[in-house]
Amino acid sequence: MKKVLLFALAFSVLAIFQSCDKETLSVPVYPIEGLWIGTYNIEEAVEEGDSFYYSYYIRKDDSIQVHSQGADGNTYYGIGTWTLNDTIFNAQITTTNFGQQGQVQNVSAIYDKKKGVLKEGRVESATGFFLASFKLSRTN
Repeated sequence: MKKVLLFALAFSVLAIFQSCDKETLSVPVYPIEGLWIGTYNIEEAVEEGDSFYYSYYIRKDDSIQVHSQGADGNTYYGIGTWTLNDTIFNAQITTTNFGQQGQVQNVSAIYDKKKGVLKEGRVESATGFFLASFKLSRTN
């Protein structure tokens, strides 16, 4: 009986140590495609201000949809295309509403896939009347 008990105890200890392998911690990787939400700060424009709502819906087909709140209280929309070269995100967006319809904006930012952020963002109108900085976080 002692041999059976000793064998069972040895087997249990061995099984416990086998199950205690170190687990590899995985850092989440946020894909560029998806919904990004944050704020932008106006640096140059007719209106001034900061912390206005700003969002991108980045699609796999290289298209992007933009939704933002303006300093004038209006909601603005845009569509365009985007590229990603390593960590450098670029987009060109055309507004689709109000009197600014057809205005082109150029966007650049740094994509941090481990933190799920687009940081050091810059959006500037092609005509030079609007310049803003932004930071967005991936939400899904």
